[in-house]
Amino acid sequence: MLQAHYIVPIISAVLGLVGAIFGVLLAHRFTSERDRSQKRREILLKNLLEIWKDLEIGSRDELDICDKKSNLENGISMLQIFGSLKQIEKTNIFVNEMASANFADTTPIMVELRNEIRSQLGLEQIDGPINWLRIKLIGNSKSRPVSAS
Repeated sequence: MLQAHYIVPIISAVLGLVGAIFGVLLAHRFTSERDRSQKRREILLKNLLEIWKDLEIGSRDELDICDKKSNLENGISMLQIFGSLKQIEKTNIFVNEMASANFADTTPIMVELRNEIRSQLGLEQIDGPINWLRIKLIGNSKSRPVSAS
């Protein structure tokens, strides 16, 4: 039988070992959750940026519908996967308007996307309108006049 003065250090060592193992497992779990959350956020942001680009191209008035339909279709499809509930609601309104009138405004969707992307990046929200710059070249010379709208 072990003497009493040996039991206390053994119990202390065992409790310390159990505490250390528990601490390592807990730290690993928190690190794994943080890594998964960060990866999920990276995937979401990457896809929201792609959706933004597709919808922006699909919204250009100067492009023929044949030149922009793939971007518009892809942006709308991807938004239904990666979009927030509010973005999906705006998308449904857009799709219904497009189906019934052959025209719809992407601005409400773009505003929601802008806010979500800025939020994911930790930037402040913007309440103002989205401004687009469209440059049209006039004439055939190398130093053509420019018209911006």
